[in-house]
Amino acid sequence: MSASRSVRVCVLLAALSLVAASSPQDTRQPVPEPAAQAQLEKTVRDLFKDEYARKSAQDVAALAKKLLQQGLQTSDDPVARYVLLREARDLAAQAGDIVTAMAAIDELGKAFVLDPIDMTSSALTTAVKASKTPEALEAITNGYLSLVEKMIAVDRYDDAGTTLGKAENPAKAAQNVPLVMRIQAQKKDVVELQKEYQRVKTAEKTLAENPDDSGACLALGRFLCLMKRDWARGLPLLAKGSDSVLQTIAQRDLANPPAPAGQIEVGDGWWEVADKQKDAISKKKFLARAKTWYELGVQGTTGLSRAKVEKRLEDLEQLSASGPIVDVLALIDPKKDALGGAWEKNGPALLSPTAVAQASLQIPYIPPVEYDLKLIVERKDIHVLHIGLPSGDVRIDADVDNQSTWGNLNFTDTPTKKCIVKYNTSYIPRGKISSIVCTVRRMGVTITIDGKVVLCYEGDINNAKPVPEWKPPNPKALSLGSWGGWVFTKISLVPVSGQGKKLRP
Repeated sequence: MSASRSVRVCVLLAALSLVAASSPQDTRQPVPEPAAQAQLEKTVRDLFKDEYARKSAQDVAALAKKLLQQGLQTSDDPVARYVLLREARDLAAQAGDIVTAMAAIDELGKAFVLDPIDMTSSALTTAVKASKTPEALEAITNGYLSLVEKMIAVDRYDDAGTTLGKAENPAKAAQNVPLVMRIQAQKKDVVELQKEYQRVKTAEKTLAENPDDSGACLALGRFLCLMKRDWARGLPLLAKGSDSVLQTIAQRDLANPPAPAGQIEVGDGWWEVADKQKDAISKKKFLARAKTWYELGVQGTTGLSRAKVEKRLEDLEQLSASGPIVDVLALIDPKKDALGGAWEKNGPALLSPTAVAQASLQIPYIPPVEYDLKLIVERKDIHVLHIGLPSGDVRIDADVDNQSTWGNLNFTDTPTKKCIVKYNTSYIPRGKISSIVCTVRRMGVTITIDGKVVLCYEGDINNAKPVPEWKPPNPKALSLGSWGGWVFTKISLVPVSGQGKKLRP
């Protein structure tokens, strides 16, 4: 979860072939007139008079969430939608709930003609005053970092640098060293990005006169791919650029090979390119491209080839992690952690009970707020695998497969979320080793099986609806559940925001 949803389409000359022949029509509406807003605001405040009268931060945050949901469900009255989302934004910021505030701003930006960047900056300024706990301060910091990405997308580099300076204060107050280091590193990136942006203007002018100028194609292509992370527009330019090595690998990338061997070959190409880079920024960005292709190809490879790719993926994950990758499986002791059923270890592997009955196990680890949990599993029969995914004070329960061949993420607002997937086929056949990746972010949860998205929720994870039957003694701890035999040969956690905590030495 951190990419901007409202990225400006950069208007380049037609000769660059960087702008589509036609752009989608902007269906956003103008911001309602102040008088109309005032009248509707009176109605809202009358309807929720009791909630507005409560002034504690917790009550204000709860009202903000309620108004956000009301705004999301209001599709036939633009004035009401605007006022509800605006009130949700302002109240959430006052309560220090930047996640809800940014969700409201995101919806406002999608529905109305306004500048979400300046609006987000103002909300963060308000929210930081009410944020006292390390968790709240980390949320503010991540809000600033998300805002920086949006500023970079529209070439507001001075503002991005200033915003990173603001982000450093709550990160330091939270005593989150990895987050502070990430901000300081990104400050350097923004400085380099601004320098490159000035240089690339010359390449744009050259390509306006000669679209096939290989030197200009290389300069602009590198900028788009590495600095703006816009590979869709940058790759065609690299494929025509003056660097023969980049030209070759860009052409292979654009060919989009469907077979795992070809995908791994493209990943290897970008890995080799990264290895030859002299500056850390270019190296990191090329490695990220290699990771994209390795993740596509790894499930279709075996033996030494798979082992090599998996090792590289682990190395790449550590580069972007907020702390050391945790070998979760090694922390589990079935004799101490089993809550129901005869769980056992067979060497390094964990085995759930083969009996068809509910069995559960608490993993002695509290994860950070944002993380990726990765499991390598083998299914022994046709029954359910349950994964408990806590995030701070929130607990998300996920069923990824069961005897009825369906899966689910449990959230209170799932009826209004089109991105919820309930599948009607089993993605984990018996006897097949599969990879499950659970991506937990403040604004969404995604679960993939062998690279395919099977469950997805986009929204505030505070809407999670825990399942009592699977609740472990410590609701902040990771957990597993089953109704039959599963074999776990790997469970690892990549921290993305903050650090986790072991429950045992």
